[in-house]
Amino acid sequence: MQRSIVPLFALLSACTCFMVALEHTPIVYASTLENRVEQRRLARLGTAAVRYTAHASKAHTLPTIYERVQARRMTRQRQVPSTPSIKSQVISGINMERAKRGIGALQYNQKLERAAQLHAQDMIDRNYFDHESPEGTRVEDRTKAAGYGLLSAQECHCVLRIFRGENIAKGQQTVQAVIHDWMESPSHREAMLLPHYNDVGVGIAGDIWVLNLGGIDINPSDL
Repeated sequence: MQRSIVPLFALLSACTCFMVALEHTPIVYASTLENRVEQRRLARLGTAAVRYTAHASKAHTLPTIYERVQARRMTRQRQVPSTPSIKSQVISGINMERAKRGIGALQYNQKLERAAQLHAQDMIDRNYFDHESPEGTRVEDRTKAAGYGLLSAQECHCVLRIFRGENIAKGQQTVQAVIHDWMESPSHREAMLLPHYNDVGVGIAGDIWVLNLGGIDINPSDL
């Protein structure tokens, strides 16, 4: 049952899952690249996905992209969030809820945090509360602009399934309050507990909270 939201608090959630066809171009953008490649078969959860393909020249072999993504993953695990006393608590609290259900932990991602923080501050500065900015930019646009999900066509010969999502909240004064309110809302709870999300970034400005989520499945391509 959808819980009632009192006037002081507001919640919004957005999730997308898609694939796009990629031609042989110097640089292409994927919505949420740089996730762990170990999860080869993700739960579809009733969401349709379109195949995303990228072709490399014959001079580049398949292990190149795996090695590069693995290296990025190891670097990502060594990163720590800014303002850790608050943002790390948000990530830890969400991971506790995932652990209760046997779902893998989210890994902090600096680029997702940057996108989330910029969106939170923009909502404060321009006095709006929405997943979409006044110019029409959404989470996929913001994460790309932050540098999350860049892929060179010369480095990949693979099929990608791309997932991304965003929760926002307003008015909560503590980490416990925002996680509680998100968990009480079916759409927000679903976003935080989806197993195909592996990366996370948190943005906080004033009383606005932004949670950016990302996930990707990489498979070899027969093309």
